[in-house]
Amino acid sequence: MNRPQTPSDDWQPCQPGTLQRLADQQRRTRRVGTVKRIALPAAAVMLLIFAGISAMRPREPQRLPHGGLSCAEVAQQLHAFAANQVDAAMAQKISDHMLDCPRCRHKLQELQTGTAARTPAGNRLSPTRQAPMGESPRDLLALADRR
Repeated sequence: MNRPQTPSDDWQPCQPGTLQRLADQQRRTRRVGTVKRIALPAAAVMLLIFAGISAMRPREPQRLPHGGLSCAEVAQQLHAFAANQVDAAMAQKISDHMLDCPRCRHKLQELQTGTAARTPAGNRLSPTRQAPMGESPRDLLALADRR
């Protein structure tokens, strides 16, 4: 059962530093294992804390675009607005938007001067029509330019 002991005469001495390198490698392996065991739970805890803080933080109300309408919504209504075919509430929102938005104001100017594309019906819009609030779109543009 037991093997007989072999003499250690056939062992050769190690080169200098071999045992030190082996010990350093073992320490490094142990250190990496320890860091892995600690870092993973710590990262998970930090992630949970961040998620909790984010969920508890009060949300800022979304800022409505100029006049409560986005540029895309104004673009959809622009021909009807210039032709005085929108209700008073929508006309007011579009007017408020025009006061703050130079890009949409420019589109309205193009539409009034006839440099814009034709309306869906193929007719050019009259720049002299009055807006529902009593101001023409041209007066609205002049007011916005003064701001």
